[in-house]
Amino acid sequence: MASITFMKAVRTRYRNTLDKELHAATALLKSDTTGTDSVSMLNKRIDILRKYIDKLEIQSVKLSDAVSESDTTFFEEVVNEDCALIEEAECCIICIKQHCGNAKARVKQENVTSNTSSSDVFDLQHQMQGLSAAQLKHQQEMFERQERRKREHQQEHSVKLPKLELVSLDIVLGCI
Repeated sequence: MASITFMKAVRTRYRNTLDKELHAATALLKSDTTGTDSVSMLNKRIDILRKYIDKLEIQSVKLSDAVSESDTTFFEEVVNEDCALIEEAECCIICIKQHCGNAKARVKQENVTSNTSSSDVFDLQHQMQGLSAAQLKHQQEMFERQERRKREHQQEHSVKLPKLELVSLDIVLGCI
């Protein structure tokens, strides 16, 4: 069986690591970053916190088993310190999960908004197509009116000329 000093050292190492990871997770929550990257980083923090919570609990149980029953003050101190740190870590995990849920809800809301705006764009595009089709129709009607006016104008001012009989050049050259 390992010595009590070694068990205390391992417990202290797990406590310090858990405390460090707890502060890192809290700092990440306070940075108020959103997006899939921050959610994945927060999920990694949850995994790390859970891992060190489990390790600290196991080490605390081992230490409490190794400490004699006569040293109840040390045992109570260990239990109280570890419970307080584990409780703080569990609260941080809950906050992280809430933050991730809120971030996912915001992403869904943005997707709904972008879908709504894309349907607005689709409606606007449909209206533009209708306007361009109407404009093409009006333009075609205008060209047809211009063509009719041109034809009418030509018919009004056209003069019928008499047929001229031209003597062919062979006849004129043959006479000379």
